Amino acid sequence: MMGPLSGGTRVTIKGPRICIEDQTVVTFNFQNGKKIRCDSASQTLTCETPDGQTISTVPLSVRTGDKNYTSSKAFTYAADPVVAGVRPNCTLAKGGMNITVSGSNFDLIQRPLLVIKTPAAAATSKRRRDLDSNEEGEENPATAPAETDEDGDVTKTDDYVIDTDDEEEEEKKELVVECGDVASGGFTGTGLVPVVHSPTELVYTMPIDMPDTYQYGFKMDNVESLCTSPRTMEVITNPKVITSFENNNTLTCPNSETCYINITMTQIHRFDDQVAVIVGKMPCINASITVLSRSNGQTGDLSRFVCVVPTVEQIKESLYKDSTRVRRALLQNDDYNDKFPVRLQISNYRKDIGWVVFMESGFPMKFVYIGAGALLFLVLIIIISLAVKNWKDKNHMITMEKKHQKEIDKVEASYAKAARQEFTELTLMTDHTAKIKIDPLEIPYRIFSDYLVHIMFPNVDKRKILSNLQLDQCEEPDYQLQEFFKFLRNDLFVVKFIDVIEKQREFQIAHRCEVASYLTIALYSDFNYLSHILFLLLDKIIAADVNKSPKLLLRSTKSVAEKLLTNWLSLALHNYLYNVTGPPLYELCYKINVTVELGPLDFVTHQARFALSQDRILSEEMEYKVLEVDAEGPDGTRALSPVSVLDCDTITQVKGKLYRAIYPHQPFSQQPSLDGLSLVWTPASGQGPGNMELSDFDDRMSELNVEKQFNTLKSYKVATKDLL
Repeated sequence: MMGPLSGGTRVTIKGPRICIEDQTVVTFNFQNGKKIRCDSASQTLTCETPDGQTISTVPLSVRTGDKNYTSSKAFTYAADPVVAGVRPNCTLAKGGMNITVSGSNFDLIQRPLLVIKTPAAAATSKRRRDLDSNEEGEENPATAPAETDEDGDVTKTDDYVIDTDDEEEEEKKELVVECGDVASGGFTGTGLVPVVHSPTELVYTMPIDMPDTYQYGFKMDNVESLCTSPRTMEVITNPKVITSFENNNTLTCPNSETCYINITMTQIHRFDDQVAVIVGKMPCINASITVLSRSNGQTGDLSRFVCVVPTVEQIKESLYKDSTRVRRALLQNDDYNDKFPVRLQISNYRKDIGWVVFMESGFPMKFVYIGAGALLFLVLIIIISLAVKNWKDKNHMITMEKKHQKEIDKVEASYAKAARQEFTELTLMTDHTAKIKIDPLEIPYRIFSDYLVHIMFPNVDKRKILSNLQLDQCEEPDYQLQEFFKFLRNDLFVVKFIDVIEKQREFQIAHRCEVASYLTIALYSDFNYLSHILFLLLDKIIAADVNKSPKLLLRSTKSVAEKLLTNWLSLALHNYLYNVTGPPLYELCYKINVTVELGPLDFVTHQARFALSQDRILSEEMEYKVLEVDAEGPDGTRALSPVSVLDCDTITQVKGKLYRAIYPHQPFSQQPSLDGLSLVWTPASGQGPGNMELSDFDDRMSELNVEKQFNTLKSYKVATKDLL
């Protein structure tokens, strides 16, 4: 036995000597049952379960006088039923629509009622009108009869809905019930019993002749929440047929072909599964409803109904099951066709649409012969067409093969040309770089003092530092500096001095680097003593940081000792850089630079035709020409041999190539800025503008209507042997 947690489940108990008036009490887990009724004749008790405390199984007991009886069967409280949705949430003015209530735990309720709130429920007491009459109130001779059994008797579908024949009318039976406590928001109304009762679905047939809208709820034992929040049922007008059959409301169907009914109506999409079009007594097949859109793109009330008309044999078979009177009303035929009525049916609402006429499809023999001849001629035409098409396809295939072969040959030729060109360029680069010989004496090394200051003070004017340190002077230092230098020769003083100044808040990282650099320069003449000071400072740092963050030790320059270690390594590696790694590294960089300048170099993106990285290769194919020009420097120095430049080089790129050719061994740090140099062109032929200054941008671009384009040697028409 099971029931909802809110109680109200009716329980019947039978047993000998169990029923004594006013002395019988039924308990469910020590809670008294409600509305106990005792039938002494049959010794039967009926009661309603009280509210449950929790979802559980409880014992059932009966106390009669001073005797207690415990049932072997227990009662289980389950979760209250839940109504998840109602579809459709509307009905027609004629009523009789089936609505489906979806949810859960409906099987716990013995009699779930849909209660229509008063006064709307009073409308259900009206006598039922003939639902098969048309809109003008005239009787339809093709009205569908009532459902009957094999003997022709009217069958009753349930307790509250009575299906009538064409001439008799009966009233619906009403159940006047209270849905919940009126004081708590409940109401009184007419209850409807479901025609389908399953755990997750209830189906009710709504009454007829209802007002525009009315409220309803669900009485399911004592579940008050389904009554205290009533829902609203919308009553809409009966659907109207907008477009149906054009020829006097008659649809003509060939007897041996598939025929479709396509009509446009209002409102029917709201009753999707209850809409049917009946031909005779046979519903249409494969019906579908499509909601039509308005001109503004929004959906409206118009819907298109499309279905397949049953065959004439199916329609006649359905009609032969009815009485002679009905068959005469539904079946009209003549010598050549069959004519059947068509009507729209939405539950109990019916409306005439028109007629369907089936035509016989017989043809005279001459038409058969004509058709056979035409078919033979058509076959002949198809065979000739296929032969011509096959011939054209073969010719087209041969032509396409030749075209594809030419394209393949062209692609192969282009790849071969590119391969030869790349091989030639590779050979040129190899030969050119092999000829380059670097004399170690010509490598522009930094002098030791410049190297030292460059390492110690990377972002400071080197000349100012050299002047302040008096590295290139022979004058004696001041007396104070001499005395301070004596203190620096004391390792304990140096360590304590650095420890004190590092504790100052205003002593920042830049100051630590400067102190370490000045200390290195002051002590670099005694490298052993400098190393001794460094080891003392490092021992102190390691002892302080080894237990905190050993992985971060010496990874930054947050102390004087760490910067001092950097300077110490620079001094220790100077001879190694000068004698071992410096010459090959300089030769590698020099040859890479020469190789890159052999081909075009994009002045903006810095992508080159001959680049080491695949990502930096200039992908654009371009034609260029190598020019051998004479070069002269600002001081009149000329290059020893003609300089190779490209006609696609910008003016700034040409400046760099010429300057490096005139002064090949000048350190880069001593080279002037290319923006501060001017490039003057003197044609070798003596013709032209003479000594003309060239620039990346000039007024020639605006005259040519070119926006922001760099000038090249080709723009000025510079030729080989010209002087730049």
